[in-house]
Amino acid sequence: MSFSPAQYEYPLLLLDLPRSVSALLRHAGVQTVMARSESAISADSEGRWPRFAVFDSTSPESVRLADRALRGGSVCIDIDPLLSESAAVSAGPRLRLKNENVSSVTTMETQFLRSFKRCLEVEGGIWMRLSDYPFPFHSVICGRNPSGAQQVPEFLRSCGACAWQEGETIHWQGNWADNEEPTPTEADRTTQLTDWMRSRYSNGLPIVLDTNSDLIVARKLLRGIDRQTNPFPLLWKTSLAQFDAWWELRERIQWDVHRGDKGYTVTCQGNFGDFRPALEVWKNRHLAVVPLSCGATTLNEGQLVFQSEHQRLVGGIASRCSILDRKKLRTPAARTA
Repeated sequence: MSFSPAQYEYPLLLLDLPRSVSALLRHAGVQTVMARSESAISADSEGRWPRFAVFDSTSPESVRLADRALRGGSVCIDIDPLLSESAAVSAGPRLRLKNENVSSVTTMETQFLRSFKRCLEVEGGIWMRLSDYPFPFHSVICGRNPSGAQQVPEFLRSCGACAWQEGETIHWQGNWADNEEPTPTEADRTTQLTDWMRSRYSNGLPIVLDTNSDLIVARKLLRGIDRQTNPFPLLWKTSLAQFDAWWELRERIQWDVHRGDKGYTVTCQGNFGDFRPALEVWKNRHLAVVPLSCGATTLNEGQLVFQSEHQRLVGGIASRCSILDRKKLRTPAARTA
């Protein structure tokens, strides 16, 4: 489907959707705006109309708003079949095998975001999201502070960031102790931890080390890596406070996208402080990551460098978080019973 310069690509217009769906998209870094009345469906300050609107066909109010958006020229995407498909695919408990690559584990959030991205692309759109980390980082690693008292945020717990320690209170630090050595009996643990860290990093997921022995192993691992063959070249080593500050800033960043003949103009608003946000631009499984500045950034499609050999998740950390409200969702079988 062709685009019109009188429309904007982002934010996506959400039409009276469930709060858990809007929260999932927000945590995934997708810019959206919610409309719960017809008066909220309108052109922007430059007279441009939203190109994509998202509605729920099980909600009469959402359907009514979708009709208004359609009359204005928006393409409307129904989330109901996507939620049904996601609930069916992820139904039932599933144990992850030891050292299994996390990209092969399908949660309801993972499936929904994949399906939603596919629908957007089928309609001629492009999947864009704020990266989970400041530019140029690919993942983050944090360690605990034995004298600290700050808990790991729930979104990090639910995405499996804590090394085999989900459900426990973890403490973090930015400066790692380097005065201890792992004992020979920790050889197996070292191998497991190394494999786990590689898997998390390759998927762009955070790494939380919560025991002194793990911190020591990780410190030695990162220090001893050959820079020419470094499997963690863009790993952000930071503290809980710093990562929390970034995540809160990321949630507040406002951005919009307008498409032209040769590419896209991304306009950002906000005070980024010491951080520099990054935008992920996806074409099917190909991924380009570009730094953003406050104001306008022009993305020329012909100059974007896309990666094809990667294992990144289309929704990042949000793909592994428990956000969607399972109690309000039914599988297709339940709907027809």
